Amino acid sequence: MPARANCQWRGTALWPAWLALWLAFPAFAASPLTEGYPTLPLSLAVPFAANDQGNVFLDLFLPTLEKASPKPVSLRRLPGRGGGYALREILGKPADGHSLALLTLPSFFLQAIPPNRLYARGDFTPLIILAHAPAALWTTEESPLASVRDLIRLARSRETSSDRRVPDSEILPADAPLVAAGSGSYSEGQVAALLLARAAGIRIRYLPFLSTAKAAEAVRNGAADICFGYALKTPPLPGMRPLAVSAQSRVPALPATPTFRETGLEVVAGLDIGLAMPAGADPNDVAHIAEFFLRVLDAPDLHAALTRNGFSPLRLSPVDLAAFLNRREEEINAFLQDYPLFPR
Repeated sequence: MPARANCQWRGTALWPAWLALWLAFPAFAASPLTEGYPTLPLSLAVPFAANDQGNVFLDLFLPTLEKASPKPVSLRRLPGRGGGYALREILGKPADGHSLALLTLPSFFLQAIPPNRLYARGDFTPLIILAHAPAALWTTEESPLASVRDLIRLARSRETSSDRRVPDSEILPADAPLVAAGSGSYSEGQVAALLLARAAGIRIRYLPFLSTAKAAEAVRNGAADICFGYALKTPPLPGMRPLAVSAQSRVPALPATPTFRETGLEVVAGLDIGLAMPAGADPNDVAHIAEFFLRVLDAPDLHAALTRNGFSPLRLSPVDLAAFLNRREEEINAFLQDYPLFPR
């Protein structure tokens, strides 16, 4: 999503403290906490159900993490709210790097905004962004929809009004003729649905589910026309096919699938996956913990497997991470100025 110039953040500063923090680490000495990290079992809260399309990431990442860690790693699955419930699981836990959660963007920012706020952004310390996956629009193999243009024609044929202009307040109304399912509310799927509705001039009803698999089931049983998942080689469910990807250009994992831009629609959205820990740790400890996970991501087999399956690995230096989070937050704020994701 393009960021609007000179945008101001509602109620929060950006991340100057983070940037200053990371710049302070040209070299750091190991503290007792991080000497030999991890020194305790690692607990990882994750937003993906076992059959979720995003679980492909865990299938690749977890074995590498377990191999690198001298201590055991346990998972706690908490799907819902686009990753918000998984993050909330580590609130109040010790800030020692052993209680972690998968952080997903853009929902990390969206779940912290009233009136449906789950937490404050300052409750967490982001450690690393691991990978990116563009959003993708999926339907069943049996569906008569062959393209995004077919989808737009279907939505317009169901409208009772001849007025094709879509008021801002009616982009995702409850009575919309086209139904899109996705994983979680205030998630990349809902962002993509808003972008598609505005760009195509159609009305879409968005239905949130606990996983992309549940969203795909809604398409199968006729409760939804389409679902938003990820542009990965593995579909949300067997028997699904992609109509378009929300990326700047075609993705290697789905080379035959056009981008929305190829159909003349500006729809660019996706999922960034990272790791976060509770806030409050000593900056030196945070730097050492982040370095451990950077080494995990650097494993050649993991990098190749992520790329092969459709993820773009993102190895960001500490300074680059702060700038990346600032940029993503600016993009989301600019998006919220134009799209009515939250009640006004």
